[in-house]
Amino acid sequence: IKKINKWYYFMFIVCLCIFICVKNNYSLYNKAIAHITNVKTEYLSEKNGEKTYKQTLKAVIKNGKHKGKNIELTNIYSESLVYTDIYHKGNDVFIKDRLLEDGTTGYSIIGLKRDIYIVFLSLLMFCLLIVFCNKQGVLSILSLIFNICIFLIVLKLYASGIDLLPVCLLAIIVFSIVTLILINGFNRKTLCCIASVIICIAIISVFSVISILKNNKIDYEFMDFLFFGYEQIDANIIFICEILLCGLGAIMDISITITSSVNEIITNNPNLSSKEIYKSCKNIGNDILGTMINVMFFSNLAGCLPLMILSMRNDISMFSLLRYNCYFEITRCLTGSIGIIIAIPVSTIVAIKLLRKQV
Repeated sequence: IKKINKWYYFMFIVCLCIFICVKNNYSLYNKAIAHITNVKTEYLSEKNGEKTYKQTLKAVIKNGKHKGKNIELTNIYSESLVYTDIYHKGNDVFIKDRLLEDGTTGYSIIGLKRDIYIVFLSLLMFCLLIVFCNKQGVLSILSLIFNICIFLIVLKLYASGIDLLPVCLLAIIVFSIVTLILINGFNRKTLCCIASVIICIAIISVFSVISILKNNKIDYEFMDFLFFGYEQIDANIIFICEILLCGLGAIMDISITITSSVNEIITNNPNLSSKEIYKSCKNIGNDILGTMINVMFFSNLAGCLPLMILSMRNDISMFSLLRYNCYFEITRCLTGSIGIIIAIPVSTIVAIKLLRKQV
């Protein structure tokens, strides 16, 4: 126990050092950053039932050629905070200089420096994984880091002019292999999971390509951050890649669960027929199917919830919202759910065929 506690103390010190470094990493940014030291708020007006406030902020520039300079900033925000932000003492904000009417230099806020919050949540997740999962938690962290690196490489290759779809399909195979091997080790059970995932992704790929190419009138104008002047084929490929990546995690989860179940059943009852094993796995699949489909639903719902609320407050009808704004989330959810359903029989059949040979 003392040895474990020493590791926990070491982990806490490392996380604290990382947190402090990120909190004070102003010199790594090209844009000027100011640290807010004082906030004064005053009421301005009220329009359409929404109040507006003005903040006078005193701050210190933390990087660049004007480092250490005391400045004053102004921020106007509305009560709903839909299009505006409210700032507090201790916040770090990105700023840009501007020329005032009297010829002096003033500053305006571009946005909030948020890297510290992302690092805090990441460190908290890593610590919880290590504390509660020990070695398995460390392997999960390694697989996550590796997958992030692969994803960045995919984006880099796409930016260099390589076609996105083949690169994405290759990345999905690498994601599956690396994640499953790191978590389960290199064994026959892992090979079954990899084979099941690849087969399911292949089925969804064919299904998605046929469906999208047959319906060549999809309106992509409301797809978030789609570049201006896009061609239909480019948008189709991006959408197909979104669909495949969205369902990958759930399909891997189902494959691991079913394959592990088949392995346990065959190990403990080697005389059971394939039909009996298939029936048992079907019952297991029925138990987890509903929750996994709901995972797909809620993960996609979270992405469009702010836009739905904002649209409804501006009297946009639910029909228009579902047709134009939420179409892509709904499609990803349905296709991912189909992948989950397919993964149950595919994983069962592959596991029975491959794992029976080792008994």
